[in-house]
Amino acid sequence: MEELPDDSITMEKQVVNSTSEQQQAINDTDINETEVLIQAKTIITNDNSKPTTHKRKTAKHKNEIHENMCICQQPPAGDMIQCNWCQEWYHNKCMSIKKDDNVAFWICVQCRTLPKVVKDIQSQLSSIIQNNTDLVKDISVKTDQILSLQAENSRLRNLVNKAKSSSTSSYCSTCNGDSDSDDNDSVCDISRRSNNTRSKRASVQSPQKPKPSGTLLMESSIIRSMNQDRFVLDIEPKCVRGGKVNDITDELLKLPKDTLLENVILLVGSNDCLDKNFNPDVFYEDYMTLALKAKSVSENVVVSGLCPRLDDKFGNISRANNILQKIANDETLHYVDNDDTFRLSNGSINVNMYEPDGVHLDITGTLSWPKT
Repeated sequence: MEELPDDSITMEKQVVNSTSEQQQAINDTDINETEVLIQAKTIITNDNSKPTTHKRKTAKHKNEIHENMCICQQPPAGDMIQCNWCQEWYHNKCMSIKKDDNVAFWICVQCRTLPKVVKDIQSQLSSIIQNNTDLVKDISVKTDQILSLQAENSRLRNLVNKAKSSSTSSYCSTCNGDSDSDDNDSVCDISRRSNNTRSKRASVQSPQKPKPSGTLLMESSIIRSMNQDRFVLDIEPKCVRGGKVNDITDELLKLPKDTLLENVILLVGSNDCLDKNFNPDVFYEDYMTLALKAKSVSENVVVSGLCPRLDDKFGNISRANNILQKIANDETLHYVDNDDTFRLSNGSINVNMYEPDGVHLDITGTLSWPKT
């Protein structure tokens, strides 16, 4: 037995001499990853074994193997060897095979690594399929949330429209006619007295509406040092750490139905802006729903503009503030611009007002926020 250094291993079993039997054994054998990921490039028979001439071709066979190319991408030349697995031809020199080597069974590098490549691709496909499955579930959940919020938005819109229509005064159609008859005057006089009587009776029987009281701050933990005592708030602020616009809407929906507040301050939305797929239309709908819900519990709603953040790499906070200004104008809300308060004269963010993370306001920034 002769063993090639570094590049080969010794074949310790007898090599079948018959070419047809060798080929049949190859076809009947399933080569798995363990079998093909061998260290050697060639398997050498002993000196007494006959060389398998069909595994070598010289330059005179160019016309027969012109379609096969070695890894060197050069045309066939000199002695060549054929892979028993893929049937491709390679230069002996490129494969480090000597002329006097008797090679009985040889597999190229590509075929030896093929099972591992296939296994890696299968693993990647499984991961992609799982990710797609998770995305479908997330989309389904988000769709349900959007439908729920749209229904709540419609309900609040109807309440606002009813409130506006109820303030319209009624009138007597007879009084606005062109008739000058005394009968019409009598009818209108009776109608006026009847309406006055009903109004007095209703004013006596209907209970007096409770007077709105209290200022409620709704925020998403951007102001960590905010508390009831520091700003003399008569209601403990509601803070949803890491919360988005829909989370604050959910908190408002949890309030008792008869809740009437003197003021509602909204400071939320910057967490919605961190997504690179930030959708201005979706943000508008979400915040409009929040604003309408806030208006249903208070006539004075303050929309606090979003404070700049160091992690706003997509520039979405500026776009969101434009949306907040539009909503405040359309719904007659009070808008507070915080952008200039937390920036230096050169336009950069004043990090001295932030925690080290560049996101949450420190005590200096917290005390500066109400001044805006």
